[in-house]
Amino acid sequence: MRKLLVIALILIGTASRAGSEADGTLRFKSGVDETNSAAQDDFDRHGLQRDILLAFDRLHSDLTERRGIVDGFVTLVARDVLYLHAGAPIIQGRDETRDFLAMVFAGPSSFRLRWSTMTGDVSEDGRLGYTIGWTELTITAPDGRTTVQHGKYVSFWRKRQGIWRVEAYVRNPSPGPPPPPPEGFPLLAGDHGIPQPGEIEETRAQLLENDAQFSKLSVEQGRAVAFPAYVAEDGVQVVGGGQMVFGIEDITRFFSGAPIEQVLSWTPMFSDAPRSGDLGFTVGNAIFRIPQPDGTFLTSYSKYLTVWARQKDGSWKYLIDAGNGSPPPTG
Repeated sequence: MRKLLVIALILIGTASRAGSEADGTLRFKSGVDETNSAAQDDFDRHGLQRDILLAFDRLHSDLTERRGIVDGFVTLVARDVLYLHAGAPIIQGRDETRDFLAMVFAGPSSFRLRWSTMTGDVSEDGRLGYTIGWTELTITAPDGRTTVQHGKYVSFWRKRQGIWRVEAYVRNPSPGPPPPPPEGFPLLAGDHGIPQPGEIEETRAQLLENDAQFSKLSVEQGRAVAFPAYVAEDGVQVVGGGQMVFGIEDITRFFSGAPIEQVLSWTPMFSDAPRSGDLGFTVGNAIFRIPQPDGTFLTSYSKYLTVWARQKDGSWKYLIDAGNGSPPPTG
């Protein structure tokens, strides 16, 4: 644990010196009036916490690339991690995730996974955070031929004893490099919502109820109404294929043609929130039903990870929504 913290601090030092690196992921800029020392101190404290999380995300990629997908990836995941892999049910637990990865990425080919952070942020109390970005999975066949599978990921993090570990994770393959965000997109500078301190369990319950009401609206009035109603102004929709949709206007257009008779519903199962009450996540299972001419339904199953931010009016809107397919439920 101590070694991981030392490595992360080295990365943070590099980031601070880099300042205005082209990718912007570890940039540390003020934007606060230098004459207001109290405001500057508060901003710097949160900015440093954000830099530390982004450094851990970068470290996680380095460990995964160098040690391998199985041993490297699980190094920085929580014991109770929720791992969302395309085509599989929700995997719960570090050991279960390790076993699953060992099965999926067994030989004879070799696999190398790495990623680049697009953005991320931390809660006001520095306890929880998220990162989002793009992945590259390089597959080397026994004959030496290589292929690269692009993708995108979302990690939700929890900090304990100074170490950030992944609490929930989703990665989706993409046919090509996912599109970059629009220049100057607000989420690139981070967003963690508006603090409203309270009891953690109460806030977790709020998130589950909020997500359930989101699903209810989707069932009753369709995706074209529900998603624009619950997305934040700077929200990101991580959809299938190579798409990522940025901002409320584009997300509204994306769902505008969704037929109301094609019903997407979901059940939130897990949540977490900090004592500062500004940020959180939900994870759950979803069902998509398309009516057929013969009166039956074509049904598909999926799972999702949604990152939520508290708004000025006290409501919750999603910053990031991502999911992938699941097998039909058993039993």
